[in-house]
Amino acid sequence: MKHFCSLLMNVTTLQTSLKPIRVNLSVLFICMFSICYGATYTSTGTTTNWNLGTTWGGVSTPGSGDNVVIAAGTTVIINTSPGVTLGSITVNGTLEFQAGTSRALVCTSVSVASTGTFRTNASGTVTGHTLSVSGSITNGGTLDFYTNSGNAAASITFTGSSNTTFSGAGATTDIYLITVNKGSSPTYAVDLTVSNFTV
Repeated sequence: MKHFCSLLMNVTTLQTSLKPIRVNLSVLFICMFSICYGATYTSTGTTTNWNLGTTWGGVSTPGSGDNVVIAAGTTVIINTSPGVTLGSITVNGTLEFQAGTSRALVCTSVSVASTGTFRTNASGTVTGHTLSVSGSITNGGTLDFYTNSGNAAASITFTGSSNTTFSGAGATTDIYLITVNKGSSPTYAVDLTVSNFTV
């Protein structure tokens, strides 16, 4: 009987000591999940610059792996080259490359909603803007990378080791230059099925 009580006590102690470990592992898993999949940054305000933390409702700007949502009714000016690979970019409002300085965005995918516009500046003066995408682009609204009679433009580069698509039935898809850079293998391609396509 003495041995049984001792065993019972040890099991109870073991169970009690394991509970905090389980909680800690859960917290660790949540943190790892957030790190791997990135946070989502949604724009606020009317017209504001990408490099301001207040644009995203806080003190930081989107970082590596983070998803970006340009909210309807907001305009975000790409006035910096983030220097990281973002997650997805969803454009419900307006996303615009800066007028006078070439900027670069790198992300996994782009989706422009029916209410969205992704463009170069209407009075811009540079044609060196770049958008690099390892996944697909879907345009359901306006994607205009050739503005001001060609004095403002952005090129698109498709990267990554997978087949991707450039699709959508948006009212405007006006493109300056598309480059497919998927390595030396001819295995991977970009399926171009976008409507209202002009170059």
